[in-house]
Amino acid sequence: METEKFEIVITSPNAKEIKTVTMEGTLDEAKAKTDHIARENIGSIVSAFATNGFKSVYQKHYLSAIKCPKCGEIIPIEHL
Repeated sequence: METEKFEIVITSPNAKEIKTVTMEGTLDEAKAKTDHIARENIGSIVSAFATNGFKSVYQKHYLSAIKCPKCGEIIPIEHL
């Protein structure tokens, strides 16, 4: 697979705060990193863009999360 540069953009729920993370890797690695960041930032929209691209190649948004009563794991609920 071919490595590319990606910019992962994290937009807060009220769109007042935008953070950007730059990474280099394959599209699958960018998807995995985007999903990991989205799980840490519940309520934020996390998108992966190819560097200098205007169209998102992958996007993830978890609206809320619930806590498992048995094991205590936090399970994010995906926005459809």
